[in-house]
Amino acid sequence: RYVLQLTSGIDELGIVKWDLALTLFICWMLVFLGIMKGIKSSGKVVYFTATFPYVILIILVIYGCTLSGALAGLKYLFIPEWKKLLEIQVWRAAVEQLLFSLSLGSGCLIMNASYNKFENKLYRDAMFMSSLDFATSLMSGIVIFSVLGHMSTEMGIDISKVAKGGQGLAFVTYPEALARLPVSQLWSVLFFFMLFLLAVDSEFSVMENVFTCIYDEYPHLKKRKVLITFFSCLGFFLLGLPCVLQGGQYILNLMDTYGGGVASLFIATIEISALMWGYGADKFVSDMDFMLGFKPGLYWRLCWKYISPLVLWFVLIYSLCTTSVIQYDKKDYPLWADRVGWGLVMVSVLQVPIWIVIQLIRYRKVY
Repeated sequence: RYVLQLTSGIDELGIVKWDLALTLFICWMLVFLGIMKGIKSSGKVVYFTATFPYVILIILVIYGCTLSGALAGLKYLFIPEWKKLLEIQVWRAAVEQLLFSLSLGSGCLIMNASYNKFENKLYRDAMFMSSLDFATSLMSGIVIFSVLGHMSTEMGIDISKVAKGGQGLAFVTYPEALARLPVSQLWSVLFFFMLFLLAVDSEFSVMENVFTCIYDEYPHLKKRKVLITFFSCLGFFLLGLPCVLQGGQYILNLMDTYGGGVASLFIATIEISALMWGYGADKFVSDMDFMLGFKPGLYWRLCWKYISPLVLWFVLIYSLCTTSVIQYDKKDYPLWADRVGWGLVMVSVLQVPIWIVIQLIRYRKVY
């Protein structure tokens, strides 16, 4: 209530919270300092921002598991409700989480991989990244639910009434649980410092992805890399100001739902479909053979050519057919906000056909 001073709805956005605007500006300036010289500067900073959060995560895991009631929280986390597997919504959420967690369809992995050697054993990198992501998600779940189990035991209520989904879990419920621990200030600082480092590290990758595309298309701009990076970060700071209004949380939720969920799912579906069915799975396998010295097995080829594209198309079509009005804190958004959200989706989605047409016109003689 003090930090956000949240209004009653997106119809009432209020004024800019200048303390939040200042922190937003500081974050963007830190991003600028980290990436102003490209991969050379961000690569050095990432050694800290990508590894130190794991030190904090391990500390929180160990401490959380020693709390009274932690077992109740871990049971709630790990004991599955098998009937939920019959709900398509669960599979949709799993796909969207994978896309978000691994940055699939965003270009970040492709951008980072472009700095590898041509013969780099990419299959090992893929297995390592997937395994590390799974382990990180597992540890994060243990950190959260062990403390929530302790909180539910202390309050004498069922953990299902304590655990909330979405952003409220990390920024409302979990801080409330930390406040009940001994030396609560220490655990709060460690937790939010970890979140801060992870967010900045992710922003490094996203921004490097943008600048790599720009410099590949316009190499002469590399001479003004620092200047371009500064004004880009400043521009993104200004674009982020609506999110630090008193009603900015509603805008953030709108952008997260439409810009991060539906749009990412569509782009990832189109990407794998174009690669496997347009370019051709056989050509793709031959390219991997040329780079690695061997062809992927039958299982991988079946996944790439049939299983993954078909599953993504099914989830995408189902998502489009079962959309409902977006909510925040169980309150429906107005119709105009829903249309704005779909407008955000279309801004991303229409890039695909637009650039296809542009490339066809540019290379029409070849085609």
